[in-house]
Amino acid sequence: MNILPKKRWHVRTKDNIARVRRDEAEAKELEQKRQEKLLLAESEARINFLRRKSGASKTTFTDHGNELSVVKETQSDNQHNVDLFSDYKTHIKKTNKALEQEKKRARKI
Repeated sequence: MNILPKKRWHVRTKDNIARVRRDEAEAKELEQKRQEKLLLAESEARINFLRRKSGASKTTFTDHGNELSVVKETQSDNQHNVDLFSDYKTHIKKTNKALEQEKKRARKI
């Protein structure tokens, strides 16, 4: 007596085969969407890095659901230059001692 094909949990029933194919197709679609998002995020990061490196103003396009919003930032917003030795640099004289000695010798002659 062969009762195995009549069991609902049997692997080779038509319903179970269709369910497995449907689940595999859904998983493949989800993986493809995840890969597309990953590639988009990598390309945006690469573009933003190159823009910062070039010194151009930064324009970022971000996708929030169905809306595409544009965020603009200038380079001056991103830079914080603090020169702690600016006063020190103005008081130091940079001279070439060898050149000064040669000028003194030329004056003496």
